[in-house]
Amino acid sequence: MLKHLVLTVFLFLFVYQEADSQNILRLNYQRFGFHRKYDFHAKDVFRYKRIGSAYWAKNKILNFRDSTIYFNEEYGIRFNEIKKIKLYTHSYHNKLFQTLFLYAGVGYPLLYSFNSLILGYEPIITEQAVLISLSFLATSYIIKQIGIKRVKLNNNNFLKILELDFEHLNTP
Repeated sequence: MLKHLVLTVFLFLFVYQEADSQNILRLNYQRFGFHRKYDFHAKDVFRYKRIGSAYWAKNKILNFRDSTIYFNEEYGIRFNEIKKIKLYTHSYHNKLFQTLFLYAGVGYPLLYSFNSLILGYEPIITEQAVLISLSFLATSYIIKQIGIKRVKLNNNNFLKILELDFEHLNTP
């Protein structure tokens, strides 16, 4: 027992001495009257739309401080330049049904044409088979778009940096 206690004390004192806490970029937003939070860390992919731009930009976060998000050493964007943020919710069921409908949309015409060749039907692919396949593909795309949240930054939806500095807790 004493051996385990000494080992634990050794680990906390010497091994984790250089451990540093990581800052968090927190997005507070409101959906249908409920307050939600989403945290971004360094090396996360950040998808955003700038004010006055019609296109979505996608960059990997290097660091953030002083209300600026840095994507590389010289390029950064301030919070007040961001108009919208795109969030991907990685739901298991969303991804499952999206892939199922995608496989059904691609596989149905193949299965229908193979069945038509075996049974000797004259039109190998009919208009009805194409419509069913397109409906599966459209359903897959709709499910993908349902899983994406686009948050417009305003008074209720805002970004802030949480600095987790535990070294200076008791200093004024």
